Amino acid sequence: MAENYDTALVIFLTELTSNLVTTATLLPVMGAIAVQAGVPPLTLTVPITIAASCACTALALRQ
Repeated sequence: MAENYDTALVIFLTELTSNLVTTATLLPVMGAIAVQAGVPPLTLTVPITIAASCACTALALRQ
């Protein structure tokens, strides 16, 4: 369920900042949250990476 929230956050943030900045900022934060929650870090970090990539693609398709 947490993946849905972090994915939505990344898609929103990539509208305001670059994909690189958003990903570089959120990956360490979500990785640390995953470790503290006892969840494999890839569970929270992979959706962030994919969402940043999809947000860029969605922006390109809109134009």
